[in-house]
Amino acid sequence: MTVVTLTEARELLEADRTVRILVTFRAITRWSGREKNTRKLRGFDSVGRPLVYFGGWSDFVLRPREVLELVLVE
Repeated sequence: MTVVTLTEARELLEADRTVRILVTFRAITRWSGREKNTRKLRGFDSVGRPLVYFGGWSDFVLRPREVLELVLVE
C-alpha cells in the first residue's frame, strides 16, 4: 500500500478507472458515530473534490481539509 496525494489520486483515476484508492477522512455525522472513516475513492467532482460512497449518498463530497490519508491498494 502506497500513500498518495489528492493530485496523484486524480491522475491515477483518470488514467485507469480500475485503480483502488482508499480515503481516510473526518466526518462527524448523525449516523457515523465516529470521527474517522475509510471508504473507496469513487472519483472527483467538477471542482476537484473527492467523492466517496458514505451515509447512503453515492457521491458524498469531501472537503480537502477533511481528508486524512489516501492509500493506493495494489
